[in-house]
Amino acid sequence: MSFESTSQPTTASLLWLQELPRHIKMLVIALADATVLIGMVLLAYSIRISSLEFPAREKLAIYMMGPLLSILFAGLWGVYMSAARGYSARLERNLFISQAMVPFAWSGFLLIAGTEGFPRSTVLIYFMLSFLAMVGVRRVAY
Repeated sequence: MSFESTSQPTTASLLWLQELPRHIKMLVIALADATVLIGMVLLAYSIRISSLEFPAREKLAIYMMGPLLSILFAGLWGVYMSAARGYSARLERNLFISQAMVPFAWSGFLLIAGTEGFPRSTVLIYFMLSFLAMVGVRRVAY
């Protein structure tokens, strides 16, 4: 009689993901990133204003520029192509470089758009949180 614990997660539950075509894996990872990054931008905003609040509806599009730029730069730096193959130090380096470009692009957009009342330090807090969240997603997946 065997006493196997069913409370421990197994890697077999994610084996179906490994057998999918590369473009589907990339899409799944991008959707997971988008979900996590939206949470990170809201968390960055909450950390900046020191209370758990949701940004005003009028400024929500400005806040969503962060996750959009993060996914765009990650795609341009080949993060999703390499993530579909496996996890490596090169992937982390490319991920860091792609996320390091986001604050500059987002700040440039904010300067051009002339947005008033946007807490600019949210951009830097988001950079740190987004990098940690994206690395975390990949470490959990592999």
